[in-house]
Amino acid sequence: MKKTLQVITTFSLIMAFSATIIYYKLSLQKAGQDCRTKSRELSRKISILENQISEKEQGEINTENWKIYTDKKIGIKFKYPENFLAKEESSLERISIKSTEEGVEVPYLQIQFISNTIDYLIEDSISRIAKPDRYNDVIEKDIVVNGLDGKMIGNSGQKDTESVNYREIFVKISEDRVMFVKTISIDDLTLAIFLKNIEFDR
Repeated sequence: MKKTLQVITTFSLIMAFSATIIYYKLSLQKAGQDCRTKSRELSRKISILENQISEKEQGEINTENWKIYTDKKIGIKFKYPENFLAKEESSLERISIKSTEEGVEVPYLQIQFISNTIDYLIEDSISRIAKPDRYNDVIEKDIVVNGLDGKMIGNSGQKDTESVNYREIFVKISEDRVMFVKTISIDDLTLAIFLKNIEFDR
């Protein structure tokens, strides 16, 4: 009887200890999820604030004569500088925008809709162009385009070379559809105005 009581007591202690471990694990998981949620909310607020600051600076660029591009098949509408020309590649769901001046390849901007997850595309971009030991002025920041969350990644060229703004922007349209914007030698203010004027037909 005494031995049975000892076994029951030992088993009860083990169960209590296991329950305590499980409780703390669940508590840590919840705390981690709460931190990630708060971090995303904070990043979004910072992005909105940056957009508001950018809007105040937009008076420096006159967009009155900017052209308007509409593609109902892809479901996008945007304004772009008057000295650029937009060319659609419908089979690739891609739009290339570059100078109207013959033989001039940059500045350059490209929009493409990709069937993939945004996390995969961002991870790939970071692995290629967000390397401070190789590139100058590496940036990674959250953005908001017409109410949709996105990410901007870029640099200003390889070290010991002429500075050239390069940006890759990813905007989540749906779970498996992403708008990808690539720019070369487009200044950040012009890019911010361009992104602000994008409209989606959702």
